[in-house]
Amino acid sequence: MTDAFLDDLARCGLDLAAPLDPAAYDALLADAPTLRPLAQLAGAGRAGLILGNSRALWPHVLRWWRAHGGDDPVDAYVSATIQRLTAAHGLAPSVHLDTDAGERRVDLCRAAAAAGLAERGPAHLAVHAELGPWIALRAVLVFEGEPPPPPPPATRCAACAAPCVPAMERALTLGAPTNAAELTERWRAWLAVRDACPVGREHRYGEHQLRYHYTKDRGALRDDDATEP
Repeated sequence: MTDAFLDDLARCGLDLAAPLDPAAYDALLADAPTLRPLAQLAGAGRAGLILGNSRALWPHVLRWWRAHGGDDPVDAYVSATIQRLTAAHGLAPSVHLDTDAGERRVDLCRAAAAAGLAERGPAHLAVHAELGPWIALRAVLVFEGEPPPPPPPATRCAACAAPCVPAMERALTLGAPTNAAELTERWRAWLAVRDACPVGREHRYGEHQLRYHYTKDRGALRDDDATEP
């Protein structure tokens, strides 16, 4: 990993990154027996990097969508960008995307906590110290090399009154949507969980970005509320 690599990621909208000790992630898996340790997934690699984004990713996704189309431009853009930039910088990490499933799945919220990038909040949100819950976690990359030192302990959520919890409980009472009409009705209840967090409200996603992330409505792939990086 180099500063130039991180700078290029940020210029492409993947503007959140933190070094990760895979062993620190593995230590958080005691209550998650279905998840494989990174030590098994990534082989000898001992230097990790977790990647995510703020709302800065949205303009890049829209440009990708206009050029390429596709079923999910967010996932396609992130995957293609990581592949392109690792190759351009001569890197060959083990890459674990948020879309990976089964034995390759990495719990990115746990990884972010292990790296000190974001806390695992009481409503199961990843909460960044400045951006609050207005982030997305995209991938863990594992390289050969020495692990980073441990991050300082995070205490923000522990000191919070946790208004996200009653919001989550209200959303849970609605149940999972079973059709498009229920999805349209209920996604804002889940958005309210994020809105309840007092941290980072000025970094809230725009309305079109929110609607796309929660519903995958392609009609929301518009740049009216995009924030250029």
